[in-house]
Amino acid sequence: MVRTQGHLPQEHRKKIRDRVERERIATNIHTVVLEYMGHTHPEEMELMIGTVAAESGFTQRIQMRGGPARGIFQMEPRTARDNYENYMKFPRWQYRYHELMAVCFSLGSAPFFVPSDEDIEHLLIVNDTFSIIHARIKYLRDPEPIPADGRIKAIAEYYKRVYNTVKGKGSAEKFLEAWFHYDCASLCGMLKPYAKS
Repeated sequence: MVRTQGHLPQEHRKKIRDRVERERIATNIHTVVLEYMGHTHPEEMELMIGTVAAESGFTQRIQMRGGPARGIFQMEPRTARDNYENYMKFPRWQYRYHELMAVCFSLGSAPFFVPSDEDIEHLLIVNDTFSIIHARIKYLRDPEPIPADGRIKAIAEYYKRVYNTVKGKGSAEKFLEAWFHYDCASLCGMLKPYAKS
């Protein structure tokens, strides 16, 4: 029997909305990292998209049970503050700060300043671009390169070591579970080019 009118069932509408939101976030990650760094690599996108999947399931903005983590990457505000104080403030990284301001807030040149703790917390929740850049900086600060060659298990282990740390509740297994649950490989597959034209 063919339906000629009516609406999609509620569960199908939710699946479509959720998929569209995941694609929006993945595209935003790609655009911001491409704009901020000038290039991206497939393993970089796998790491970033897998991190969002594992940390927030593409939806959670405030950590459950009153924890301090915020935004799509579930970053603690003190981690973002540390990015400012121990990475972005040094002269060789100042240009990255100015690009962050331009990308996040449509500002031109701005003097270096560290937002208040309250502002950092708010920005992590409401500004995905801010969250994306700080998550990428968190990974940039690690001296080891992101595992390449599509080894998602190695990327999951890298996530646990660098982003979630040994004290965190996340795990490489949780990363992999989220990777497959949210079909992250297809999200990464739609993200090209990997360099500015």
